Amino acid sequence: MMIAMKKLKINRIDPMSAAKISGLIGIVIGMITGAMFALMAMAGMPFNVNGESARLFPFGIGIMVAMILFYGVFAFLQGLIGAWFYNIVAGWVGPIEIE
Repeated sequence: MMIAMKKLKINRIDPMSAAKISGLIGIVIGMITGAMFALMAMAGMPFNVNGESARLFPFGIGIMVAMILFYGVFAFLQGLIGAWFYNIVAGWVGPIEIE
């Protein structure tokens, strides 16, 4: 016996809501990526031939902060534009149906 499942239609996505979620996910990905870059910068410190390895430490921290900001801002914008564009296209061709 089959149970009739109700279809859920996503007519509209709030662009600001999608942007906040995307931005938060971007920040998390930026933290992970930034930490990897910072570790790579710090891993090169012992191999510095001039003994100026202390100059690489700010680069490692700076790249971590830059990655968090970069990924967060661009993911926020992608969520905002993506939801706005979905709303336009869903108005033309109809919403997504989930069963």
